[in-house]
Amino acid sequence: MITYIKMKLKEHRIKLALYSSIEKVMDEKSDIIDTIQALYLSIKDTPIDELQEKFITTLAEVIHNDTNNN
Repeated sequence: MITYIKMKLKEHRIKLALYSSIEKVMDEKSDIIDTIQALYLSIKDTPIDELQEKFITTLAEVIHNDTNNN
């Protein structure tokens, strides 16, 4: 039983370290995440046959808008 408790304690420490690292990366790369979210929202209802063209034009628009806002 003591071994199980020690194992669970170590498991929680590892999860905390992993989740903290992921959160730090997400905070540092929030501009990339925002761009990807905007891109997804604009092409989510696009049919498959038009997806490549729509993706490229929307990506160009999102990048253009981001550079104009900064």
